[in-house]
Amino acid sequence: MLVLCKCAGYVHSCIPLAAKTIEELGAKTGAWTTTVSYDSAVITRDNLKQYDLVCLNNTTGPFLDDPDPAVTAARKKALLDFVRSGKGLAGIHAASDSYHQSTEGSMFGAMITSGIVQAGDKNDDKAVDAQELGALADSWFDKVDTAKAGAVGIPAFKTAFPRLLFSLGGGRRTTPPVAKTGPDPQVGTWPEFNKTIGGYFKWHWLDPQHIVYKIDDPESVLTEMFRGGFEINDETYTFGIKSWSRGNLHVLTSIDYSKMSEADKLKEEYPRADHDYGLSWVRREGKGRVFYAAHGHGERVYSIKPMLEHLLAGIQYALGDLKANDAPSASSKK
Repeated sequence: MLVLCKCAGYVHSCIPLAAKTIEELGAKTGAWTTTVSYDSAVITRDNLKQYDLVCLNNTTGPFLDDPDPAVTAARKKALLDFVRSGKGLAGIHAASDSYHQSTEGSMFGAMITSGIVQAGDKNDDKAVDAQELGALADSWFDKVDTAKAGAVGIPAFKTAFPRLLFSLGGGRRTTPPVAKTGPDPQVGTWPEFNKTIGGYFKWHWLDPQHIVYKIDDPESVLTEMFRGGFEINDETYTFGIKSWSRGNLHVLTSIDYSKMSEADKLKEEYPRADHDYGLSWVRREGKGRVFYAAHGHGERVYSIKPMLEHLLAGIQYALGDLKANDAPSASSKK
């Protein structure tokens, strides 16, 4: 297995731990050997010949892109050809926060202004003074500077700032939050990959968000570790109507939306009308197999036994060593 940890956006602090965890799962079970790389230059047709699976470990943004468009195109083709030829692809958490962007355009400035006032207003006077603004800036910088380096690179800032702004977690409220409605403004920028991995990031509940799992395929060998119920506290992604569909995926687990509080539901940006959000799934891509798990933001996730067992089983499916139903859920028999 090749574990790729390249980020072209937000860099998760859990990446080294996730990579080591995957390596140890393979070593202790004998299921695979692991090579870990932080360089997207390893994604070439010739280099991939030695592997049976590529695992995207919290990759973000255009993680395969190079200043040379020809190199970018070759990397993209190499990855898709690798999977479609009969190999495997696994994605963890931010692997779906890749190759997408917002189309909100001129609305963005108004959202920034409103968001800053709402997040920084500590005394509910509908304004922010210098002290409030400084405190807000300091708190946001600390959240972006996860490495505590005292400096933040442009890619990390550009990725993290909208999330900090739209989460609006810094201010007190006298009225309940109101979710933005209307069409989801996110669009994919590499449609073939977006479909292959299963969708792209739309919005997330901040870590820790309590989530109750719904087991969509309770008879699958890939979900047997969750029988009897499973709950987790972690950053939790949502996927828009244009991005995620049961017609494209065999859904293993999803959010039990009925178990969420009304306050938490109202935090979501541009909610889907069906409130249907997958947490893990599998699908076929050509002759190959894909497994994706949406949780894996916090380091503590990699010490939760059922999650480790789920990763192990999902990766073994993607390797072709574990058989499982991967027919799209929309067409599966109930």
